[in-house]
Order: sequence, then C-alpha cells, then structure tokens
Amino acid sequence: MITHSSKLVFAAWIFLIASFTTSCASALVLDDWDEFDPHDSNSLMDQLTTADVIEAKLIVSLDSIESHRKSNDYFPARIEFDNVMGGVIKYDIKVKTRGKFRRRTCDMPPLKLDFSKKDLEAAGLLPFDDLKLVTHCLEDAAYSDKLVLKEYLAYKMYNLVTPYSYRVQLLRLTYQDANDPDRKLKRWAFVLESDDELAARIGGVECKNCMGQPEDRFDPIHERMVAMFEYMICNTDWSIKMNRNVKFFELPDHRLIPVPYDFDFSGFVKAPYAKSNQDVGQKGVDHRVFMGFAEDAREMYGTLALFKTKQPEFNRTILNFRHLPEADKMELVQYLDTFYQSINSLEEAQRALFN
Repeated sequence: MITHSSKLVFAAWIFLIASFTTSCASALVLDDWDEFDPHDSNSLMDQLTTADVIEAKLIVSLDSIESHRKSNDYFPARIEFDNVMGGVIKYDIKVKTRGKFRRRTCDMPPLKLDFSKKDLEAAGLLPFDDLKLVTHCLEDAAYSDKLVLKEYLAYKMYNLVTPYSYRVQLLRLTYQDANDPDRKLKRWAFVLESDDELAARIGGVECKNCMGQPEDRFDPIHERMVAMFEYMICNTDWSIKMNRNVKFFELPDHRLIPVPYDFDFSGFVKAPYAKSNQDVGQKGVDHRVFMGFAEDAREMYGTLALFKTKQPEFNRTILNFRHLPEADKMELVQYLDTFYQSINSLEEAQRALFN
C-alpha cells in the first residue's frame, strides 16, 4: 500500500525530475497524487505481501505441466499458503503454462494461477483472480534458485523507483504431484501482481493493443525511469516500440505508463540462456545499451539525479536480502557500482549512454 509518507517522498522526486524535463506539460505534477490512492487493501496479493517469505505448496499433476507446455488450456491444481497466524489457506485453482522463451526452455515453465472469484469473495477478498508464478528454470537447484532470487531482487529494486511497478512476493514453494504425493520438490519461486490489480492500484486501465504508439503518448518521466533501470541492470530484452516485456497502462488523462517485467536476460541476473541483443548493438550480456527515447544526457538529468539517490537503497535491499550468499550479494552490489561509475558526471553519462 502506498502510504502518505511514501507519496510525499516520491512526489518530491517527481517534482525534481519534472524540473529538468524539456517538456513538463505531460509530466506528473503534485496535483496528480490522487492517482496513487490504491484500491482497498483486501486482495489475495495484499495478504501475501505481509511476509518476507511465504511457505506454499502447489498440488498439481507434474506430468500435466509438461504435456500442456505448448497449450493454453488450464488444468486443475490446489495451492496452499501458510498464513501469519500459523494456519494454512487452501484454494482449488486452475493453472496453465505461460510465457514464450522460458515456456519452451525451462525444466519448470512459468505458470499462471487462476483463482475462483467466488472463493476469493467468500474469503472477503477483492476478485483479482490471477497471479503469475515465476518458477525455477533449471534442474540444478542451487544455481537455478539463485537466478530466481536475483530476478526477484530486480523487481524489488524497481519498486523503489516508482509505485507504478509490479508487486512481487517470494515463495518457498513445494511442488507436489497430484497423482503421487511422494513425488515432490521444493524450490524458490515468486508471484507477480495481476495486471488488473496493478491497473486498479494506479487508477488506470491496461492498454492491450498499444504497440507502435507515438512517443508523446508515454509519460516522459516513467519512460525515462524504465529506460534507465533497464540500462542499469543491463537488460536489452525489452522494447516500448514493440511492446516487448513492457505493459502499458492508460491513465484518465490518456497518458501511457510503461511498466517493465521479465529481467532474466539482464546482466544483473545473468541466466545461462541469456543472449546479447545484436539488433541494438549489444556485444555481450554485460554490455549496457541505452534504449530510451532520449537522445542526450541533458534530457536524462532528473532521472540520473533520482537514480543516484537510489544507490544506497538498492544496496541495502541487496545486502539485507538473507536468502542469497554474501558473495553473490557483493557481486550484485559491485555490478551496480559499474553503472554508477559510468554516470558520475553528466559528461560521463553522455559518453556511456549516447556514444
């Protein structure tokens, strides 16, 4: 939930960034803060995000996951969440495989969890009835779990940049075969807030057929935030023009807010299957390429200032994350430091981003 104090902090930075934009007419202003009043905090996602980690169990036919890898059909499952009171919350749900690359490639493809609206309403919850489950990709448990945890951290870091972002919840998830209770495995996973709930939270609607929109349809502040964040984590597996790994949400004043997702191809996560994007001139997965609309560092001045102030928060988020080994956390902090060294001054940012 976006609190009054967090609104004030974020509003201060919106004001700072807007002060340096070349066109402030379409930028967010302080009078727009009613947009951030969220829906009543009484959804399943609201309940889940009260804990650091949720112990959960997904009871499903593991063979059905494999046989439905190329299908959009749902199949039955049950999910159980431990709650903060020591009890277990159980839901009969439907699941299906989702995604593109990971759906084809991963040993455990990502899943979409579809809840019954009637069951949610009976539990006193709002009818936001689907969650995206990000699963482990590889059989190697230790290695694959690290990839899940690093991608989770990327989402948490973008939450620090803007409330116009997907909330995520970390799960310690047991997959139990519905046909053989002794066939099970326990891995890290996380769920993403649904598109409908994010839209309700920010007071907008998802724009589902918005590929190829002109640049001036997009809120310039949030376009620059997305571009800078993707540059920082060294991700080129996205595109606003092609509506790739970015969802668009239209606000009442018709501005489009881009919200990024899927960070596994980034240098920050460094999944073994990640490939460089030669279409944008990327020479390797650790080669940062700026893919925003701006053409000069001066256009990015306010965004650069914002990101500089976020470095301590990013570092704290990583270093306080107790589920990764210390060596891995230090490696991530050092990875971000290479970004910050490259934007130490406006001249250095000009060379790094635009030359």
